[in-house]
Amino acid sequence: MSKREQATWVALVTEALVAWYYFTSLQGFADPLDIYSVEMAGLIIKVIVISIALAIGGEIVLSVASRDVKDKVDADERDYMIDAKATRNAYYAVVVGVALLIGQIAVGEGWQMGLAERNIQITPILAAHILLALLIFAGFVKYGTRLFYYRRGY
Repeated sequence: MSKREQATWVALVTEALVAWYYFTSLQGFADPLDIYSVEMAGLIIKVIVISIALAIGGEIVLSVASRDVKDKVDADERDYMIDAKATRNAYYAVVVGVALLIGQIAVGEGWQMGLAERNIQITPILAAHILLALLIFAGFVKYGTRLFYYRRGY
């Protein structure tokens, strides 16, 4: 497994753990959509600190585990192609998700796409959480695409 593939695994696991922590912590709030609360500010600070600590810790573990000089090569055309495809796929995921969200908001007044029965309205705060989830999903798509192409061998 190459150093770039290992770093991608670290980034994917870090993002998954941080997203899991954030969204499960939201469940414990009395009003999870109150972005101006002290609890939300504390959660955001915790998420940022945890994310930075996990990323730095993962890179340190990778550096200590692979001290071989042969792993330290510059990026070649293959790496640039893999990054370009991964970024393209993540962009597509964000565009489709944002288009669906905008469509839901635009059409939401008359047709709630099944949400009316559950009495769920897309407020600006809920839209912000949905956009955050879309960005996290785009990161998963990007890292998943990278891993797919590194595993595929070209």
